[in-house]
Amino acid sequence: MALTFADMVKAINSRFYNQVESVVSAFIGKVFYDGVEFDSIPKNSVYVRFTVLPGRTEQVSLGENKRFRTIGIAIAQIFAPLGTNPNTVWGYTDSIKTAFRSTDADGVVYRTPYVSNLNREDAYFRLNVTIPFYADDVES
Repeated sequence: MALTFADMVKAINSRFYNQVESVVSAFIGKVFYDGVEFDSIPKNSVYVRFTVLPGRTEQVSLGENKRFRTIGIAIAQIFAPLGTNPNTVWGYTDSIKTAFRSTDADGVVYRTPYVSNLNREDAYFRLNVTIPFYADDVES
């Protein structure tokens, strides 16, 4: 199956939207995706920046049907205003981890997501959920 780069990014963004954003949208003010213009960062509400970062592509099989594997990570950065209960922010990570934990969908294989420490960034707490993935492109 041929999986283009655009297909891979679309599949990952769609999974985030369908499995996470649509479920927690009542709690998270806005989700910003790469390549989508946004007017302003929400004031005094939680928001998420979702980024897909592909890594290198390697040939992983020989023969008539060559397989090329692209590895990468997707990062969901959760921003919450200072004063927000940290347990609330940690709770958002569970929704993201559950949606992507060791599964495959639409040609993308997801590994186990992991969470970084809670850090301060300007007037917000920032927490990263990193989602390792890979996708194969098979030449026939």
